[in-house]
Amino acid sequence: MKIKLMRIGKVWLLSIVFILATAMTLQASDPSDFTYSIDAGEVTITGYVGAGGDVVIPDTIQGFTVTTIGEQAFRSCTSLTRVTIGNSVTTIEDSAFYQCTSLTSVTIPNSVTTIGICAFAWCDSLTEITVDSLNPNYSSVDGVLFNKGQTTLNIFPGGKSEHYDIPDSVTTIGKYAFYNCHSLTSVTIPDSITTIAALTFQSCTSLTSVTIGNSVTTIGIGAFRYCYNLTSVNIPDSVTTIGGTAFYLCTSLTSVTIGNSVTTLGERAFKDCTSLTSVTIGNSVTTIGEQAFRSCTSLTGVYFKGNAPSYERDMFTNSENVIVYRLGGATGWPVVVGESWAGRPTALWSGVIPTPTSTPTPSVTPTPSVTPSVTPTPSVIPTPSVLPTPSAIPTPTMTPVGIVAPPWIYDYNGDGTSDIAIFREGSGLWAVRGITRVYFGSSIDETVPGDYNGDGTTEIGIFRGTSGLWAIRGTTRAYFGGVSDLPEPGDYDGDGTTDVGIFRSTSGLWAVRGVTRTYFGSFGDTPVPGYYGGDGTKNIGLFRGRSGLWAIQGLTRGYFGGSTDEPIPGDYDGNGAWDIGIFRPASGLWAIKGVTRAYFGSGSDLPVPGDYKGDGRDDIGIYRRASGLWAIQGVSRVYFGGSGDVPVTR
Repeated sequence: MKIKLMRIGKVWLLSIVFILATAMTLQASDPSDFTYSIDAGEVTITGYVGAGGDVVIPDTIQGFTVTTIGEQAFRSCTSLTRVTIGNSVTTIEDSAFYQCTSLTSVTIPNSVTTIGICAFAWCDSLTEITVDSLNPNYSSVDGVLFNKGQTTLNIFPGGKSEHYDIPDSVTTIGKYAFYNCHSLTSVTIPDSITTIAALTFQSCTSLTSVTIGNSVTTIGIGAFRYCYNLTSVNIPDSVTTIGGTAFYLCTSLTSVTIGNSVTTLGERAFKDCTSLTSVTIGNSVTTIGEQAFRSCTSLTGVYFKGNAPSYERDMFTNSENVIVYRLGGATGWPVVVGESWAGRPTALWSGVIPTPTSTPTPSVTPTPSVTPSVTPTPSVIPTPSVLPTPSAIPTPTMTPVGIVAPPWIYDYNGDGTSDIAIFREGSGLWAVRGITRVYFGSSIDETVPGDYNGDGTTEIGIFRGTSGLWAIRGTTRAYFGGVSDLPEPGDYDGDGTTDVGIFRSTSGLWAVRGVTRTYFGSFGDTPVPGYYGGDGTKNIGLFRGRSGLWAIQGLTRGYFGGSTDEPIPGDYDGNGAWDIGIFRPASGLWAIKGVTRAYFGSGSDLPVPGDYKGDGRDDIGIYRRASGLWAIQGVSRVYFGGSGDVPVTR
């Protein structure tokens, strides 16, 4: 279109043609394109039902002022391409435009004072966020959203395909600022930043390299989780803490150097980093969380510069090729070179890391037979009977009547049997085989299904640790707990409904909303609450892998299993009370105390016990993520789900 200019005095004006064209472009979308609520004369947009394309949020609807774009209002509106926020809007709530995969640009007026977390997360095509220069709280530079003073980087658009140098003015990276930025290839974090917060770079799947500034002290929980193409990272001496799952499933990561100031390495920090070949750990590390290097199948050398740290269970499970190297004179290590530490052999180290001549070939984990044709020799794997015997769990005083589903199984249709179900973290998909398929939650959430309304069926639910949100689909929404808590829902008061509850591993706190608050256990313990008493009430319990201790509050305390085992308690004999049990991934051993001992599955499989027959007994079962195989011993063998899915059966 040709633009004409007219001069009036010293002022140049755009011709009426251009003015009309602009007015047409910015015309507000039809109010009928939105769903909304009205409260105290103010409108909150709750959903969008329009055709997509360019959308302009109106200033008013039915004569009332539009002030808020509600949580998930435009979620998964994949036809949306551009959004201009109306001049009356003050608040854009959490996940408002989550997964709008065709959205390319957003214009934010000076009226907006609050933008929630993940407001534009998973917008794979978004390259430009533009903020009015008069906005009092926010600003934008090169399409990136900052606070007004540009000391906080709030949102990096998910479609920007480039290396990015975070400006030196930035002292804080906002929550989830780079979350799911699939096109980001590399990033430099300046010395002005001290903390990489939880989930900051989660699912940046094209990210290959990160330069971390020398002032960073904390790498938060899940900070680089699911960065599948990240190849190397150097953690500077300024860092003191690496949070749990910080580099979980960084499958291209080949080497890691952990600086000399790090004291704590969180649980699952490098779990499933299948290309990782060597790790150098600085001389200040005192604590390593459980499964820190589990399933690092290419890992051959872990080099410790200092004394032996304390560690939790399964540190090197399924990392079969690891040799632990330590310096002469360091304390806490086995006296005899070659003896095992954390289940792996030790060797003396000169202090020089050898340069590999080739990339080590990962050991191949044999594909397990669902029904093993050869039973491993019992002498290789100690039988549970030779482990210290715990005190007997009391015989329950009540016996379940008929085959009514017990409170611990996930029965989504109320037929009295466990259902096969998965949660797909990347999209929030819940799929229950033969029953339902729905989107609820996202990759930052943990699954917490349960019978929250007491109707005998399982409701879909999520726990969002970053905010403490519990959202139970169609039932309730509450805030309880936080980012360091493990969700542990269950019927703790025996009233037939699932209660909201958490375990805080840092302090041993158990808090069940409206029921109890107590301390039981300590850092490194695995929570194993269950229905051990047979009275329909869930009991608080823990498994201490390093010693094999099972402690069930008020009932029993004993030893069964060890540091390489996964606890899998359940009612395997159908007497209405849970039995103590373990799954040993290295061999596929299932050992249920006093009930059974069998081999089923192997190291890469996830145990999924449940009452799949509806006879009141838990069945042995495995889920093989690589293929989506569900194999239930003596019941069925089906394929459902895949490598990115999490089973939700208990």
